[in-house]
Amino acid sequence: MLAGLRARQQGNLFLRALRSCQNNLSSAAATKSAVAQTSLYDFHISKGAKMTVFGGYKMPVDYQGIPTLDSVKNTRDTSTWFDVSHMGQVLLSGPSSTQLLERATVASPEKLKLGSACLSLLLNHSGGILDDCIITRTKTSEYFIVFNAGKTASDMQAVISAAEDLALTPKDSSLEWLQDRSLIAVQGPSAHRHAESISGLSLLKLPFMQRADFVLEGHKCWLTRCGYTGEDGFEISIPNSLAEQLAERLVTRNCHPSGLAARDVLRLEAGLCLSGVDFDETVSPAKATLLWTIDKQRRSEGRFVGHEFATKLSKQKRIGFIVNGTRPVRAGWTLFSHDGTAVGNVTSGTSSPHVGSPIVRGDHRANTECRCILLVIK
Repeated sequence: MLAGLRARQQGNLFLRALRSCQNNLSSAAATKSAVAQTSLYDFHISKGAKMTVFGGYKMPVDYQGIPTLDSVKNTRDTSTWFDVSHMGQVLLSGPSSTQLLERATVASPEKLKLGSACLSLLLNHSGGILDDCIITRTKTSEYFIVFNAGKTASDMQAVISAAEDLALTPKDSSLEWLQDRSLIAVQGPSAHRHAESISGLSLLKLPFMQRADFVLEGHKCWLTRCGYTGEDGFEISIPNSLAEQLAERLVTRNCHPSGLAARDVLRLEAGLCLSGVDFDETVSPAKATLLWTIDKQRRSEGRFVGHEFATKLSKQKRIGFIVNGTRPVRAGWTLFSHDGTAVGNVTSGTSSPHVGSPIVRGDHRANTECRCILLVIK
């Protein structure tokens, strides 16, 4: 599938495929029967999963007989795994792929060593965050990118727009959505043992945010040491045809699946943002406390979309709170200072089994002392 041509070029197969994906996602939002399924949907149903729609896909919330807090504890103590096949796996290649990523994202792809990955952001022209993504350099001029669920089509369109800004042609870069692949995230202190069993690799010394390739039943597969729980972990990319077999294999090793409910608790305990919840197109990297994704050279040189506004200091920033008591805290609630002045709002909240009380992620006025902020129930 080709990227870089203008939309008026109707013969571009990539743009036609992208329009089809966008139409499918729009239909999924409007028609329940059209909601997409991952290759592990039947597996989830067979394990008694409670399903919900997330990012345009039917995804497991939790599993019969495994309470959410048990899944959280199991992830922290041993390991569990998550179906993250709803995430968009995309391959960007071509002689101008590095130049294109420098325009489309805040990353410094030329500094990535082969096999290394980084978290990066796509911004709009006002410096707001369209999405975050993981970029892995697989070859000198090839990158594997994982976009968030439900945003893959729009993220790819943002890359296309960046290619148009640079007047690139299909010979300069190509973009391919790997929809024939699944993604399984094994997370927890013993995750490396399960990943080693699957891959046949020795992974104990594999650095964080580093990729390793392997072959499984004749198919090219790869894994990256990363995750979304605050624990050690590996995200494993495999063909759809092998996904259910791999899931069953993990279960036989006493590594059980976890759903969205546990994942949300785990990522909040780790202080990690959720795209579309803790930030959106109106939130800058500074406000989201994600300026660390933009190195000093990139801040100085600019050249990426939205660079004129991305690094400007915000009057508010995202921080975490521990709340006294046991009453759950909900997104949208207002934060007040001790004198009753509204100073921010909650973006994410949940009960943490490890902290023993509710935890919150929200924004607050930059010059307000955290110790003076109270959560007022509304």
